[in-house]
Amino acid sequence: MSLRKNILKVTHILMAVMFVVLIAACAGKDDKPGGGSSKAVSEQKFDPESDFKAEPIEGGKSVCITEYIGSKWEVNIPPQIQGLPVTNLEGYWEKKTSVETYIGGAFWNKNLIKVTIPNTVIFIGECEFDRNQLTNVIIPDSVKTVGRWAFAHNPITSVTIPSNAEFDDFVFAYCPLISITIGEDANVKNAFTFNVNENDVGFVEFNKVYEANGKSAGTYTRPDPKSTTWTKQ
Repeated sequence: MSLRKNILKVTHILMAVMFVVLIAACAGKDDKPGGGSSKAVSEQKFDPESDFKAEPIEGGKSVCITEYIGSKWEVNIPPQIQGLPVTNLEGYWEKKTSVETYIGGAFWNKNLIKVTIPNTVIFIGECEFDRNQLTNVIIPDSVKTVGRWAFAHNPITSVTIPSNAEFDDFVFAYCPLISITIGEDANVKNAFTFNVNENDVGFVEFNKVYEANGKSAGTYTRPDPKSTTWTKQ
């Protein structure tokens, strides 16, 4: 009888230990994405503030990034710097003797292959991402204005332009685009001119197709960068 009691006692102790282990394992799940420390994981997806030079604008209500000083080829721009929303990307640039010698921009000539722009950004200045290695650009819906030559001289094949945005001249100059998605009431002006060469027939034809469709929103494509045949999907 004493042996039976001892066996039951040991069994109860083992069950209690297993229960404690199970509770600890469940608590440990909070350290994974979706658990208690998911906020920390989420914060880590943006590049550190120290990778950017920035200055306050609008009386200290928001921030303008003036230069990228990091070393990564894939950049994830933070939506806030020092607690202020990043609304402008506008580095210092200089125009020399012609449009071919623009230099400057916060992300100008940084060998970037990918960039993620936060949905806090409203304004992208001239030459900001000029002369990189970007192949695809998704511009967030928050962006309302994009300056001249902002994404020029990149091997960009696909771009998405938000609704109600205004794009200045030559934004995608010399980019081999084959897919252009344009939102409602976007004003792209001459954003796609000066592609491949100054007399690019392909983009002359794009403008004709775009205007023939009433400059309506949608996706316009062509088979390859040398094709002059654009189709609205």
